[in-house]
Amino acid sequence: MNIAVLSSEKGTTLNALLHEEQKIAPASVVLVITTKPHASIIKKVAHFNKQAIVIDNNDYSTTHEFETMLQQTLSEHHIDIVVLAGFMTILSSDFVSQWKKRIINIHPSLLPLFPGLNAPQQAIQSGATVSGCTVHFVDHTIDQGPVLAQTTVPIKHNDTPASLHQRIQHEEKNLLIQCIKTLALGAL
Repeated sequence: MNIAVLSSEKGTTLNALLHEEQKIAPASVVLVITTKPHASIIKKVAHFNKQAIVIDNNDYSTTHEFETMLQQTLSEHHIDIVVLAGFMTILSSDFVSQWKKRIINIHPSLLPLFPGLNAPQQAIQSGATVSGCTVHFVDHTIDQGPVLAQTTVPIKHNDTPASLHQRIQHEEKNLLIQCIKTLALGAL
């Protein structure tokens, strides 16, 4: 199973996934795509002898043009599953429908609670005592697709959004690896 990871500039989850890639066999990360030309993940990916491609959405006048290039790139690399790991571009319903139940996302909250940006901050501000992370299928909604798995992380009384997010990220890699492995084995 060929996996493409669409990632952010930092690639914290991607880096952890590549360090433990043997745990997702028979799946393999064959491609990493970022929208940021100077993203630090490009160097990280090269360290693992993986291909990184920049598809800068600012180079395209429409979402359709950007997603056409994205689709073409995924097809050329025979991608089976797309993993969103901190990918901050919202994909259109048309694109998502072409990849139905083949795009998964990792989100730093226990969805459906706290979708969208700044989930750890939302959790703290709400007075919640627990947060966590969710791996879910991507659909036409934002962070509302069918949940594959979740892991909880307690919120400490002195947590800041950054400290909570750091502990959540530690759990994200394990949950993501578990879900990819399950998908690769056809056990979902």
